[in-house]
Amino acid sequence: MSNIPQENGKCPHCGADIEGTYKNVYIYGSPIRTCKKCKKQYWNKRYHEIAIDGIRPEDLSTKGNGKMILGTLIASIVLIALNVVSYSMRGRVFKALLVGAVLAVIFFFGMIIETIKVKSGKKAKELEKKRQESCQRLQNREYADALVQLGYQVPVEYLKD
Repeated sequence: MSNIPQENGKCPHCGADIEGTYKNVYIYGSPIRTCKKCKKQYWNKRYHEIAIDGIRPEDLSTKGNGKMILGTLIASIVLIALNVVSYSMRGRVFKALLVGAVLAVIFFFGMIIETIKVKSGKKAKELEKKRQESCQRLQNREYADALVQLGYQVPVEYLKD
């Protein structure tokens, strides 16, 4: 596991595209990933060991969700209205406007669902489950040592023999 190369959208071993290589995504899970094509390991900085890094406060906050919900609702209404007006005047539907409206509606409902999950405590339970899984991974000394080599500040309790 030592000397694990970092990925940049492609597997550092075989060059295969890495699924879900969104730069600004923060994911809880093992940062040591395995390429689906060549089966070799690499370091993905978007993944974070929750037992080491902790839970980000924004992951359990609804601050700002109200503005985002309102913004996506307004965007949905405007895009739908533009499409209705366009259709009534020219008899055409603009696919880009329609796709934008559908995406805005999906995002709107996604934000509502996320807010409900945070307020109900379901999100905290999900993150606690991920924390327990992280603690379980860290019980493997070889894995904990590999994280240390990557620069992680692994708690001493996981580095004891």
